[in-house]
Amino acid sequence: FFLESRKYRDTKISKILFLYRHRIFKEPAKIMFFRWLYNGLWYLTIVGGIIKAYEYRMIPYIIAENHEVTRAEAFALSKEMMRGQKWKAFMLDVSFLGWEILSILTFGLVGIFYLNSYMMAADTELYSFLRAKAIEEKYLYYEVLNDLYL
Repeated sequence: FFLESRKYRDTKISKILFLYRHRIFKEPAKIMFFRWLYNGLWYLTIVGGIIKAYEYRMIPYIIAENHEVTRAEAFALSKEMMRGQKWKAFMLDVSFLGWEILSILTFGLVGIFYLNSYMMAADTELYSFLRAKAIEEKYLYYEVLNDLYL
């Protein structure tokens, strides 16, 4: 939804259910499960978990763009896209710290009505920037970034 609404103001909220409506959610769900599992295992090392969380950050966007991507392609492409960008992504997260504190103080209301979508839009812009760079520099598996409308 966020990827499409960047370019098209008339994007309908029903786009969120695209994968379910077309019954193509099994492979994307499996990839997201492995992302969660690998992150969980890496968090046993603490520092590795933080690094891998940033390394795997683009996987949901890669899947959203191309639901036929394989797990290996999604992980490798996300890793390549985030190479040299983890610190900048961390600083982006730090910029939301005040909003997150305000969300906690309002029992999550600020998060529900404002912050979550704001952070998702910021991550979408980060993905769009990194996507353009991946295509321009021909990263490994950049071919899966084949949505002509993005």
